[in-house]
Amino acid sequence: MPLPVWRYPFRDPVMHTLSAMTEVIFAATAHEQRRKLRLSPRHGFTFAFQVEANTRSRFELDVARHAGGEWELPLAVFGQALAAPLTAGATVIPASTANRGFVAGGRALLIDYVADSFELVEIDSFDADEITLADPTAATWSAGTRLMPVRRANMVEAPAMGLFTDDFAYGDVEFELAEPLDWGAYTWATTYRGLPVLPIHADTYVDPTVTLARSLMPIDVGTGPVTNVDLPAVPLTGMQFAYTAFGWDEIVALYGLVNALAGRLASVWVTASARDFVPVASAAAASTTLDVRAFGLADGDLPATRRDIRIICADGTVTHRRITGVTVPGAGVERLQLDGAIGGDIAPGDGAVISWLWLARQAADVNALGYWMDDVVETTFQFEGFNHDL
Repeated sequence: MPLPVWRYPFRDPVMHTLSAMTEVIFAATAHEQRRKLRLSPRHGFTFAFQVEANTRSRFELDVARHAGGEWELPLAVFGQALAAPLTAGATVIPASTANRGFVAGGRALLIDYVADSFELVEIDSFDADEITLADPTAATWSAGTRLMPVRRANMVEAPAMGLFTDDFAYGDVEFELAEPLDWGAYTWATTYRGLPVLPIHADTYVDPTVTLARSLMPIDVGTGPVTNVDLPAVPLTGMQFAYTAFGWDEIVALYGLVNALAGRLASVWVTASARDFVPVASAAAASTTLDVRAFGLADGDLPATRRDIRIICADGTVTHRRITGVTVPGAGVERLQLDGAIGGDIAPGDGAVISWLWLARQAADVNALGYWMDDVVETTFQFEGFNHDL
């Protein structure tokens, strides 16, 4: 018996969750060893539905029959509209296929929500701009018909349906894919000390938060004060921030990034892009020293997790450097000795941004991507720092 096809419209927001599984072995010194336990993440989709009249009756019957089993779930977030009509008997569908979830031997769905009609087709092969079908299409499809990749999926539980009227129902439904949804290899744009640098920045409409956590071991014998032992003796800087991807190209890059981070697995350099250092003297691009407004850098040693910086010069040049020493050349000034050239000319007040840079990993194995209007995706990233000897 063929699987039921989810033929009902997807309503905003559509939430796509990618769930990795990472084993993290912690040392008392806050060093870590991590191991990937899933070859690829699990994928979940949660979205709203609205059904009325005969569609509501059919929806309830479908749920009554199949809620506990597998469905053919079209992946609406990777869908696209046909640019031209498709005649019955067609064996090729013109379409953009890169990072759209199509696989040879898999399925795709042609669906016209207005006409309440659909056709499930089998994919024989595909290239960048067309899909070749295993069998010809049975119906004619007009321009604007939605084309979506399909995966087998389990309905997590039968949805609760609110009855707005006696013939109109609404609610939310959640599916978990039973087939893989793989992504292409991701290329990091920038690396520093052999590890990638996070390529995105926080949205400005939501304040990012930065924490300077410690890994404390409390000792309490019960008869006196509690003693906290800080074996790492370094700050484990964390950050949480919102990010929005606009348009298909940014969405593709976001999926690549999430897959490359692989939950808590990957180490990545992170910055809050704050103006942590304020230049007080001009410095040439080839200089390895930089004078900044004093704020206590020379008062003690820099912790191992807080000695790297990102320099964004006024001309857009970006470099990442390590502070190897700090001196005080005059009142109110601290001179940074860097392990390499600044990379671009710097002058006081020219708009250069110099920020702390630290090594971190994601705080959780689950990333949730929320879709609005098909081409806007909102998400939140949370990173935790760890001790390292890099």
